[in-house]
Amino acid sequence: SELAAASMAAEDQQWQAKAQLVLQRRFGDAPPKDARERARQIRFLQYRGFTSDQIRQALGRVADDLD
Repeated sequence: SELAAASMAAEDQQWQAKAQLVLQRRFGDAPPKDARERARQIRFLQYRGFTSDQIRQALGRVADDLD
């Protein structure tokens, strides 16, 4: 079970990185300028099958990269 958990954790990190890459390719590096744009980006990632945690982290990293 420990091996499975470690494997799943590594896979989740790959999906989080993929979500950030997809977001940056589509919308660039700038964070959403308002709530409407943020919702648009969230829907974009949701339609592509990313989880809410992956989306939240991808959006947070875009904002963190600019700070």
